[in-house]
Amino acid sequence: MGRRRRFNPNKRRQRHHRHGGGGGPKTRKLHMGRAESFEYYLKKALEDVEAGGIIFGNLYSKATNLGVDEAQEYLDRLVEDGNMDKDKARAVSDLMKRFSKFR
Repeated sequence: MGRRRRFNPNKRRQRHHRHGGGGGPKTRKLHMGRAESFEYYLKKALEDVEAGGIIFGNLYSKATNLGVDEAQEYLDRLVEDGNMDKDKARAVSDLMKRFSKFR
């Protein structure tokens, strides 16, 4: 009969601690399950805005990747620069709040 092999039980535990993790603080971003509806309503809201396609792309990208707060700051800058009136900006802001979630 051979010698019994000994193992360190801590090594077995350490192996499992390497997986997972991440987490981090959650931010309000666009709810991807409802992205198509958001796109439809956002395009409808930006129909009569000059350079609406560019504004649509920037807002959608910021709301999806960076968060709704960043998109709101961009929207406020558009209003300050005179590229969008306050009523349209308020409607777009309400859309972003309605179609967002913490993730």
